[in-house]
Amino acid sequence: MNHRFHPATDQELIDASQFYESRLPGLGGEFLDEIEASLESVLKSPSQFEVLDGDVRIARTQRFPYGLLFVIEPDEILIVAVMHLHRRPGYWEHRVR
Repeated sequence: MNHRFHPATDQELIDASQFYESRLPGLGGEFLDEIEASLESVLKSPSQFEVLDGDVRIARTQRFPYGLLFVIEPDEILIVAVMHLHRRPGYWEHRVR
């Protein structure tokens, strides 16, 4: 299935990977690998993931405290946010309403 990222998710990915990279060289790349693995799981079977709010589902990463928030649309998966699970809940809601 095709997918697209909400424009704001690009900066979320950059910020998070830079944060982890600043803590330990290579960790930013490992974070991006984890996001990629989560995205692959979403694209294979999007309906298996928990509904978070309305049509928004969440795919939690295994190693990092992040989740991919997404909406299943007729022709694609819209990635609404790459969200830190312990900060600013609900900041992404305007992206789907």
